[in-house]
Amino acid sequence: MSQKELWKMEEQSRLKELEKKAEELFNGQEISPDKLDKRKGEENEKVLDLPGVYLWLTTKNNKVMYVGRTGKEERVTLRKRLQQHLHKNKKMSGQPIQKWLREKENLEDSEKASNWMKDNLVIRAIPMRDPKNRMLLESYLIAKYAPEVNLCKSQEH
Repeated sequence: MSQKELWKMEEQSRLKELEKKAEELFNGQEISPDKLDKRKGEENEKVLDLPGVYLWLTTKNNKVMYVGRTGKEERVTLRKRLQQHLHKNKKMSGQPIQKWLREKENLEDSEKASNWMKDNLVIRAIPMRDPKNRMLLESYLIAKYAPEVNLCKSQEH
């Protein structure tokens, strides 16, 4: 078997694994944004206290609005990263969902944006320790679902 054929087989295997993880994530348990602060007794506690990949979905029709992941560092957990999206301060946060809400929903401050997110979005998350796999899954999910916030963000650059 040639090297090219081996690479193709390896690539197909990796794609199948990404598809499996994507389905596991999309069909996973929903996490309400207002439950991110609660630590004890939380069903999702173990999931949220690890690095991983997450989806923000609309509560109305389960449409994927944003795909994200924790960074390269192991200490940045899903809980910390997701809380950053809901951060409130006087200026509009630099978080992509809040920027998108400022334009699409005419929400002028981060508190209104955070409240809108809590009322209209749910989260699904999957823990993944390997940063390369997190990046691959995030890219795969963006290509698969074409989330409006991610696409809007990528067009700015």
